[in-house]
Amino acid sequence: MAAIFALLRGKAALAAKPKFKTYPERFDYEKGFADYYEKNIRPLADCFEKERVKAIKTARRRWFWSLPLLLFFFLAVAAYIVFTENELAGAFLILCLLLVLCIILYCFSIAPVMRYEASLKEKIYPIIIKFFGPFDYKERIHNIIKNYSNFRITPEYSSESSRNWISGSYAGVEFEAFGTTLSKEGSDNRFSQTGFDSPLSKATFDVLRAKRDLAALRLPSKRVLATRFSRSASRIEEKTVFHGLVVRMAVHKNFRGRTIIRHDAGVVGNFGRALLQGLQRVNLEDPVFEQAFEVAASNQVEARYLLTPSFMERLLELSRSFGGAALQGSFHQGSLFLMIPHRSLLFRPASITEYEDFIDDSQAVLKAMNKIFSVIETLKMDMDIKL
Repeated sequence: MAAIFALLRGKAALAAKPKFKTYPERFDYEKGFADYYEKNIRPLADCFEKERVKAIKTARRRWFWSLPLLLFFFLAVAAYIVFTENELAGAFLILCLLLVLCIILYCFSIAPVMRYEASLKEKIYPIIIKFFGPFDYKERIHNIIKNYSNFRITPEYSSESSRNWISGSYAGVEFEAFGTTLSKEGSDNRFSQTGFDSPLSKATFDVLRAKRDLAALRLPSKRVLATRFSRSASRIEEKTVFHGLVVRMAVHKNFRGRTIIRHDAGVVGNFGRALLQGLQRVNLEDPVFEQAFEVAASNQVEARYLLTPSFMERLLELSRSFGGAALQGSFHQGSLFLMIPHRSLLFRPASITEYEDFIDDSQAVLKAMNKIFSVIETLKMDMDIKL
């Protein structure tokens, strides 16, 4: 979205001025960062500001070159449809090609902006993060969720997009955290029928009959046409099954079994999920926690030792701090693994239409790091669990 605004705002984006002369420390977790900013980050701002302006100019120039080309193809397709009566299928194909062309030209136009933002994340974000200590950071990370399948709370998915991976130690607790979006291929009920009952398929066929060109186009039968349309639709559609923050934290104890915490799915749902995973459902004494979560474990005694009244209270507090998110957790092999639904995937670059002084970027990174640290602090993972 930042790239779109940059292209539309034009001169306003190129003439942007800095908002602050120095870094404004507004929160406790920002204390001391103003000096760190002046010494380590501010000197890089002038170079990146030139790159920002260059990226916007290049993107605008490419966009203005693309507009006449798009207009020409649009008018050509419109004229083809109007003046050609017996080539409806050909016109549909050309419309599809026009859509593909629009996407290609759009990507070509905003490519300089995307490269600039990637460079900013690669070079500046690690410097900001080092304010808290020697943490490792990667902007993109591929196929990492499969490494946590043994925790048994990751949903079924067909595609993964993970980014902003951070690893290090805070308050004596080793952790790694990242944002991820998991999607699963699915089908749309509107097009899942194999017969000719889909409203859209039926309308398409009626139009073709009205044109009286079925023979000329050599179309397949109605049932085959609807079936192909159905299969195509089911292949395209994807459903997001998880979008949020993933955190794995070391716990000062090597567990003998596995304890899983999920959002409550009702009596039947809870029993079914526990049974499928080969675990036993654990009944706890906290009615508020029982209403929000279900617990299943391979060892009932161990689960009750792990989920002390104070820990259950802190887990509820953590859920509330993320807007009542239906978080899930799993104790296994000396770690606590959490999946927390959240609208933001940690760090987002400041708008490219703003003057590049890295203040907005620093504020976003510091806020995200504080959110991760608050998970560790809230759950008090630095405390030994006596089993």
